Amino acid sequence: MSVLPHGMKEESLNGRELTSGYFNPRNWDEDATDMPERAYAKVLILNSGRPYKLDVNVFKEKRLKDGTYKSGSVDKKLTKDLVDRLKDALADRREDRNIIDDFRAF
Repeated sequence: MSVLPHGMKEESLNGRELTSGYFNPRNWDEDATDMPERAYAKVLILNSGRPYKLDVNVFKEKRLKDGTYKSGSVDKKLTKDLVDRLKDALADRREDRNIIDDFRAF
């Protein structure tokens, strides 16, 4: 969840559908809640156990003249970038997993 741009905005009741906050498609660190163009990510966890299958999509939106946003289609480049971030985070986590296992109280 820490890989999602601007954290998690929504989570389904079963915890399997995650939606990120709005972010700038050109700068993922920038909040884009009120910008003319913004994007958000949806991650759907499909399997009930490991190995998990993920359905990842990043949607772009543009603000109309009346101030509402028109939902756009899936941006394939941004989706690929997010998938790469998720893979990197999962690979790094595997290496750091033994920190708790290696701790001995006595």
